[in-house]
Amino acid sequence: MFIKPIQKPAKLLQYEALSRRLADSHPKKEEIVARYHSERSGFKGEESMGYYLNSHELEQWKIFHNIKLHDGSSTFQIDFLLVSPTLISILEIKNISGKLRFEPDLQQVIWTNKQGIVKILPDFVIQVNTQKRKLAHWLRKNKYPNISIAPLVIITNPRCLLEVPDHCKKHSSLSAIIRNSLFPSKFSNLIESHNDLLLKKLQLNKLTKHILREDVSSGEDVLSKYAFSLTDLHTGFYCRKCENFSNEKRRQSWRCIICGQTITTQEPLLQALRDYKYLFNHTISNQQFRWFTNSSSRADAYYLLKSLNLPTTGAKKSTTYDLTDL
Repeated sequence: MFIKPIQKPAKLLQYEALSRRLADSHPKKEEIVARYHSERSGFKGEESMGYYLNSHELEQWKIFHNIKLHDGSSTFQIDFLLVSPTLISILEIKNISGKLRFEPDLQQVIWTNKQGIVKILPDFVIQVNTQKRKLAHWLRKNKYPNISIAPLVIITNPRCLLEVPDHCKKHSSLSAIIRNSLFPSKFSNLIESHNDLLLKKLQLNKLTKHILREDVSSGEDVLSKYAFSLTDLHTGFYCRKCENFSNEKRRQSWRCIICGQTITTQEPLLQALRDYKYLFNHTISNQQFRWFTNSSSRADAYYLLKSLNLPTTGAKKSTTYDLTDL
C-alpha cells in the first residue's frame, strides 16, 4: 500500500519551471535543460515501477516514493522505501539508455550513451548500500528494533544493454542489480527468507508516521544555486503551442498574440502560478503576481487570483494567496 504515492518530485517541477522560464540566451540554459531532462528521465523510471509495486503481494507493505531523511549529520534520498514487520527494502531506480558495463572490482560503472559518449559513474551498489547504512543509523537513533534492510538497484529501461566483464561475473554485489521485470520474483524470495516479526503493529504505524514527518524532499532553491537574477527569467503567461510568453486574457478565454491560439481553460494562469511556486514561494501577493505575469492592472490581477478561490491571509494590499494546492 502506498503511503507516499508516486508523483513528480519538487526538484523535477523546479527544473521544469526553470527550463521554461530561463532566457534562451543565458549561458546556463543548456545545462538547466539537460538537468531537467535527467530529472524527468529518472522520474519516468520510478513511475514505471508503479506496475510492480501495486501488486497484491505488496498490499500489506508500507511503500514510500521519494523519501529524504536526515541521519543526524547529512541527508540521504531514497527512490522507494518499502517497510513491513519483517523486512525493509530500499529500491534505487536507474532509467538509463545505451550500455552499462559493471566493474565492481573497480567500484565503477561505465556508461556509453546512445551518442557513443563514455562516462564513468559511481558504483550503483555502493550508492544504495550507503543509503542502507544511513537508514540503519536513522532507525537506531530513533530507537526502532534492529530489522534487516535489503537494498536493490533496478534497471527500468528494457533497451539498456548490461555488460559484466568475465572476471567480475561472480562478484557478490551484482546480485543486488536486476531489471524491473525480475523484481516480482526477486522480491518474493526476499520476503520468504525474512519471516521473523520484528516490528509490532504499533511500531510499524509509528514508523510510518515518523518517516512522513521527517521527510524533507521539498526541492531546493534553484535560483540561488545557480546565482540567477530576476532579469534572467521570462515573465508573462506561457503559450504551449509556440512556447512564448505571449498569452493574454480575454473576456472568456486566453489568446496568444504570436501564434493566435485561443483556449478557454485557466491553464495559462495556473501554469504561471505553479512556475512562481516552484521558483520562488508557496504564497504570492498581487504585486508579485503583476511582476511575474507582466500585468499592469491591480484590479485585473485581483480578479484573476480571486477566480481560483485560493486560501488567503491578510487583507487589502497585504493579502497573500496560498499556492500550495495548485
